[in-house]
Amino acid sequence: MLKLLPETKNLVDQLEQLSHRPVEFMRIDSLPVLASIKLARNGAPYHILQYRPSNSPLDYYIAQQVGIALRMFEQPEGQRFDFSSDGSGEKALESIIKASARISSEDMGLLPMFVKSVHQWALMQLRSIPIGMRVDAWLFESFPNMREAIKEGLAEQQQMNAAALGMSVGKLTPPSNQFAPAAAYALFTDRLLGTSYSIPFKAAGALEEGIELLVIFDQMQHSSAYDIQLVDAWARELGMQGWYQWIPYQP
Repeated sequence: MLKLLPETKNLVDQLEQLSHRPVEFMRIDSLPVLASIKLARNGAPYHILQYRPSNSPLDYYIAQQVGIALRMFEQPEGQRFDFSSDGSGEKALESIIKASARISSEDMGLLPMFVKSVHQWALMQLRSIPIGMRVDAWLFESFPNMREAIKEGLAEQQQMNAAALGMSVGKLTPPSNQFAPAAAYALFTDRLLGTSYSIPFKAAGALEEGIELLVIFDQMQHSSAYDIQLVDAWARELGMQGWYQWIPYQP
């Protein structure tokens, strides 16, 4: 049985009440992240909160996933949207990568799969990081009893993000601005916790664009009603307009 703090259980209860769907927990040992939520859509009877067993407390990861979902369900019906990609950003990304360096014939053969992977990763960051930062700030301020779990979870997340700076296939590397969301997240975490997770991003030359994203984050109203505008503003800064669309959530 998954042991959770009362605060985490209360957040799950709130999601169930707002969405009118229960939350089912599912252990997946091969899950690439420690927790992920699949919202009930198109008549599905429940949300599925997947988790990977870990020695680290799962409360932070579960609370963050639930918190992101809560922000959507706080909006009136008809104003709830899913983030969706049709792959249209892949051509733009491929052009950027081709223009950034001379690509060998060997690496050219690797390019399609690399572009697909980076495209998915970049969109995941664009969707999850700015809203996740909103949730992190809220959790840290509102639930003092969870702070140790939050600190531990953020430390693990920042280490994973820094490791992504070495992402490459052959001599192919992502455009440098695609590290800006993670850089902004590191700066945000440093400010919240008094840490120094942004150092690797400074060394990689990604910090300035991260600062710009953090400025947008700070200037945008913090209400969940502005979450879509926040993501769109980051997309404009990163040149990712047209890479995704917002489609009405279908319960």
